[in-house]
Amino acid sequence: MVRSEKGFTLIEVLITLMVVLVLIGLLPSLMVASVRPTGLDYQLEEEQLFHSLLSREVRGATAVVANGKQLTLTSAMGDTILYEQYGNVLRRRVNGAGHEVVLQKVKTIKVLVQGQRVIVTIEFSNGSKKEEMYYQMEGAA
Repeated sequence: MVRSEKGFTLIEVLITLMVVLVLIGLLPSLMVASVRPTGLDYQLEEEQLFHSLLSREVRGATAVVANGKQLTLTSAMGDTILYEQYGNVLRRRVNGAGHEVVLQKVKTIKVLVQGQRVIVTIEFSNGSKKEEMYYQMEGAA
């Protein structure tokens, strides 16, 4: 018999296939571990969305009233928009209905209105504090 050294044996093909399958099986785990979120990214994005929403609503409000822990806005269309702390979240309600969570992990909130300026100070569960100012449009008040 003449032996040919060309090509792969069945055992070599099976070993190669086994190594490839093991690598394919580990690939999703490696990808998830490399992009695992820290949780801070979500909170930062949530804060930015909240500030954007509140800024827009304060600018367009015809009336703004604060009682320390709540902010009540009257929109140009006559809707009453209430921002209040509910447990450890900050929620938004329109005309007394709904429960739209706009910010999570809130420890305390303090709202102050000075003329056309609204100052919101939020202390989060992790101890960090954020203070933002929002302004009404000139003709809104």
